[in-house]
Amino acid sequence: MQIDHDPKTIEHIPNEKRPPKWIWKAAWVVVALFWVLQYFDGIQWDSLLVGLITGVVLVSWVADTAGLDVPKSWRRKPPRR
Repeated sequence: MQIDHDPKTIEHIPNEKRPPKWIWKAAWVVVALFWVLQYFDGIQWDSLLVGLITGVVLVSWVADTAGLDVPKSWRRKPPRR
């Protein structure tokens, strides 16, 4: 059963619990601290770790703010019948 809805409206889940915003601010502060410490220490193998941590936090943040919704342009098109 498919439910049609107006694409201009946003679904609202009344009891939805979202993580507090300060968690992301703290994660970005940690990432910035890693970058500053890396700058003064020179480029080494831990540079790879700093980049990896930055990427993981960035992707997690984008996924959280987008509601884990994949854009329609990235989705597979249903097979034609």
